[in-house]
Amino acid sequence: MGEIKSALELALEKTDSVKSDRSLIVKNEADEAGRKAAFEYLEESSIKPSSLEAKLKAADKNNRQWVKEGMFKVLSSNLKLPEDKNSFEKIGRLKDGFAAIAEKKKEVLFLFDQIEGLYNNYLQNKTSAVEKLKNSYARKLKEKEMALSQQLGKEVHLTPEKDPEFLDYLHKTIGQLDEQYQEVLGKVKEELKKRI
Repeated sequence: MGEIKSALELALEKTDSVKSDRSLIVKNEADEAGRKAAFEYLEESSIKPSSLEAKLKAADKNNRQWVKEGMFKVLSSNLKLPEDKNSFEKIGRLKDGFAAIAEKKKEVLFLFDQIEGLYNNYLQNKTSAVEKLKNSYARKLKEKEMALSQQLGKEVHLTPEKDPEFLDYLHKTIGQLDEQYQEVLGKVKEELKKRI
């Protein structure tokens, strides 16, 4: 009869073949340090962009690129399409953060001028799309109001924002717009990465 092994013995046998790769551990730690520094920079407005630069310079020369990659990941993940004009405050902070870690600072600043233009264009197109949709849906909404008024025997007023069918159209329209702009923003992020 075969020998019955304990769970610990089985686990130890499985881990015998796994050897820790020291360079991978160092890389992950450096990447994590970069992520943490960028996250703290974005969360705490009192932290200056120069602190990111200082953390890069303080990092071991062999690990500096990994720290920078961690910073880039956090900064780029926060570079999103704007909800409204208030989103422009955050873009200024991101711009300064990217410039602080960039090899080609002037090119990064130029790209951010383009991003600001993209944001303005996106917000204008989004507002325009919503207005056009409301205008084209107005007749249908009036018809619904009339039908409901007749059915209920009293005057009914509907707004597009509370009509499920309108909201469905709106969601699809904004989704298509977002998809187009996300594609452009993705390309801009690639260009930023080349300059970091």
